Amino acid sequence: MRRRDFIKTGVGAVAAAGVMSARALAAEEPAKKKDRGFPPIAGGFDIPIPPQPVLRFGEGERIPSPDELVDILAIQRLQMTYGHLHEHGTADEIAALFHPEAELYALYLVGKGFRGRDQIRDWYAWWLPFYAEDGECYRHRPLNQVIDLHGDRAVSNSVLVAEGAPRANDQWTSCVGRYVHELIRHEGGWLFWRSWITLHSGTALSPRKSHPRFLWNTPE
Repeated sequence: MRRRDFIKTGVGAVAAAGVMSARALAAEEPAKKKDRGFPPIAGGFDIPIPPQPVLRFGEGERIPSPDELVDILAIQRLQMTYGHLHEHGTADEIAALFHPEAELYALYLVGKGFRGRDQIRDWYAWWLPFYAEDGECYRHRPLNQVIDLHGDRAVSNSVLVAEGAPRANDQWTSCVGRYVHELIRHEGGWLFWRSWITLHSGTALSPRKSHPRFLWNTPE
């Protein structure tokens, strides 16, 4: 299975049996990728159901206070920084966005959680080269972010959209999923506390070399 063939899973069924193990994925990859070894072993603990956004039907949206706006902007910045580092950063930089005792559930590839900043850093040290191998012009971003504040805790729900164009394949690919983050205030800022990342679908887009809009990105 190529990495553009993503697992279809619902947010309310994050522990579904359809999540492919990293071992099975690696076994189906070309021989050149088997040398990278299997992904880091996850913590082995069960994955909880992620929190849902607070419903607001019939009530409208209350105007946040100045202090709440500061927190909302800080959390948005944290999420945007994560996306930027996923494209241009390192595993150490991404892991620094997580609390030292955080949990990460990377449901697009493994069916168990990572616990603690060290395990999370090891995961991204494996995943980032796999994600960007032979690739260029990746875009990784959250959309429609809804943030609910609960004092020193918060919940962020957003849509995940990522696109890329591997050099070895003339086909652009796009995937859609969801981020659910529980966040915690820590040393004057905000960090990820528990994070669920799911992918719902992947799509092959128009070949980039045949489209004038993408000609600037074509390797010589």
